[in-house]
Amino acid sequence: MIQDDASSWFASQNQQIQDFEAPPAPEAEPLNPEPSYDPDRPFGDAPTVTDEDVRNVTNMRLAQQPTAELIVGVMDVILPLALVLLIKGTDKNDIKLEPDERETLVTAWAGYLGDKNIQASPGVVLIIALVTVYGGKIVAALADRRQRNEIASLRAQLEDQQAANAQLEQQLAIARKKGEQA
Repeated sequence: MIQDDASSWFASQNQQIQDFEAPPAPEAEPLNPEPSYDPDRPFGDAPTVTDEDVRNVTNMRLAQQPTAELIVGVMDVILPLALVLLIKGTDKNDIKLEPDERETLVTAWAGYLGDKNIQASPGVVLIIALVTVYGGKIVAALADRRQRNEIASLRAQLEDQQAANAQLEQQLAIARKKGEQA
């Protein structure tokens, strides 16, 4: 007998379908309509905070202080530079953080990093610091070079204009001499 796709399909349609029974539903736990109240534990099973827990949280925030300072330093380099590039005529020093603003942001970032338990390795911190410091300098150097090129172009245009003016003045002087001679 020859088996092709059509005969295989027809044969599979005539096979008996396996019976399936759904598993029984799990039994639900009864609800406790009257919760018990223990005056010694007014907050129920809430975890108690010990002095050790407080010290650990404080230590985590202190441990995150250098990373937070780096993040704020990165922000203080990148954001003013971006704003200066976007808003022409602004001074980068006007946008930079004041010491009290910097301290507030460092404290906030240290708290955030400590609460989220985010830890950056020293290598990552070093790479971020290098990219931030030198990246900002590269962008500033490129902007300075562009301004110097624009100034050089304007000076060349000015010199060309002055040469054209001098030539026109010579032609005017010659025309005046010819007008006086006639």
